[in-house]
Amino acid sequence: MPRRRFSTLNEFAEFLNRKCMPMHEAIRCIDDFDALREAVDALRARMPSIGFFSPSRRVQCFYAVCRQLDAFIEKGRLTIDDALMALNMLGFESGRFRKAARMFRRRWARRRVNDRDSLPQVTRFYMDGIGTCL
Repeated sequence: MPRRRFSTLNEFAEFLNRKCMPMHEAIRCIDDFDALREAVDALRARMPSIGFFSPSRRVQCFYAVCRQLDAFIEKGRLTIDDALMALNMLGFESGRFRKAARMFRRRWARRRVNDRDSLPQVTRFYMDGIGTCL
């Protein structure tokens, strides 16, 4: 299967409209597509291994990506909306990250509520909006 990579905002919007649902509002909230594209490429390059069906390594991969996005937010390179969109874009482009996000969602259902405060900021926002088409 050819590697999927979105080069423009319109290409990403068309993909979302085909695969998920009309996401015109979500697309409009993207402040800087070039910064988003750069962040996704950096995340993909530094994404840790998920192992061969290792649930814990997949969840750790998801957390590592979220911590990297938190760092981008702290440096002012992305907004929280762009960071959440980066998670979605990375999931669409990377099968490894898609597996990590799915394992996170499965495991999250079993976590205790008080664990939420110890998680990266992007993870907490992602949990609030779970239901994307990843």
